[in-house]
Amino acid sequence: MKSHPWMPNSSPQTVSEMLREIGLNDLMELFRDIPDEIILPEAKLNSIGNIMDESKINFMVNEKISRDKIYLPNRIFRPPCPHIIPAIVRHIMGRSEFYTSYTPYQPEVSQGLLQAFFEYQSMIADLFELDVVNASHYDGATALAEAVLMSFRVKRKYTVILDSYIDPFYKQVIETYLSGINGRTMYLDNLESEKLKGILETQDTASVVIDNPTFFGRIRENTVELAEIAHDHGALVVSLVEPLSLGIIKPPGEYNADIAVGEGRNLGLGLNYGGYGLGIIAVKWDSKLVRQMPGRIIGLGEDVDGNRAYLMILQTREQHIRREKATSNITTNQALTTIGAAVFMALLGKTGFTRIGEIILKKTKYLADLFSEINPSMIPSRGYYFERLPASFHDDYAIIEKAIRSKGILPGIPLGHYWNMLTRRALFCASEVHRKEDLKTLVDTIKEAIQG
Repeated sequence: MKSHPWMPNSSPQTVSEMLREIGLNDLMELFRDIPDEIILPEAKLNSIGNIMDESKINFMVNEKISRDKIYLPNRIFRPPCPHIIPAIVRHIMGRSEFYTSYTPYQPEVSQGLLQAFFEYQSMIADLFELDVVNASHYDGATALAEAVLMSFRVKRKYTVILDSYIDPFYKQVIETYLSGINGRTMYLDNLESEKLKGILETQDTASVVIDNPTFFGRIRENTVELAEIAHDHGALVVSLVEPLSLGIIKPPGEYNADIAVGEGRNLGLGLNYGGYGLGIIAVKWDSKLVRQMPGRIIGLGEDVDGNRAYLMILQTREQHIRREKATSNITTNQALTTIGAAVFMALLGKTGFTRIGEIILKKTKYLADLFSEINPSMIPSRGYYFERLPASFHDDYAIIEKAIRSKGILPGIPLGHYWNMLTRRALFCASEVHRKEDLKTLVDTIKEAIQG
């Protein structure tokens, strides 16, 4: 451990001076209220086992202190999926200069915050392989709705095509946004290429939303083809992505997406009882798109003395700037969550995104294999799945879900809540939080519930 001048692991002289100042002769006198029989001698401390990483310590502590039927992260198997959150992320987010600060309106006195936003924008731009990123938006749903509105303004057309099985919450938000401007949504099962081409040939369409992975977790095999078809027919491509998947699948910029959006909650922010998220919006370099972006864009320049200076180079969103011409009248953003996401991405690095993507992909495949052992018809017969996995049951899933919950396990989402024809299906998830034994416990519990 690195020595620090005011810590007990410092030199004996420093420790002696500190003890003398508080009237003690020995360091152990600080622990005199603890009975001798429960104090571990130093020799025993050196033999208590190997050093554990942060996530393993969290697992151990959670299991030790959980006396009630609470849903620990490794026993939650439904979207939004739990992910490991490094302690340093929340520590930095909790610093007073970040935690209590709102988005600055006076950038000249807020250089620290503006630098943090600039770093966030830069890392998202690298991850998405796009040019311009804003800072930022409420969550993935509002980011997607704003992206659709952007496409309407740019194209001066008012129809968007989406997958029929897009995230139902995103669907509700989009339809709410569009209801006020008489915008039109068209839904296509699985965005099948030939059917998409047929619709685009007959409809005046502003944009096509391509979600990859899909709401059901399937990694699309025809993303590039879909993007080409949309562009060939004059529509913009709006890419809806899972940021953690971009270490193993093509980023939006690689298939020439015009706009890309995502939910940044998985970038070290946590579930937060369903609370705050992080809406990500990125665009390729096109002045028409950039001018229509909601939110603020932070840039890097110089002051009059030639020193580095961070600037708000564009904020077309706010009514105090643009009034009735504002691109959006939502007057806040997720300033704190952008900082948390930036810390997480800096910790993970480029190789870290690939590694965590591979782990999640393998965990999802392992869960699929376990389901297949119960019954091969439980899982989809083809394709790769990332983090999310749909499963089919012969009986009403609600009965099975109740049995699983009674064991302190939070199982998959009943898809019948959103689509009437899917009452016997549920959507599960697997991530780096889940150990193999956790996934096996889930499947064994389901098997027990099925057998009654």
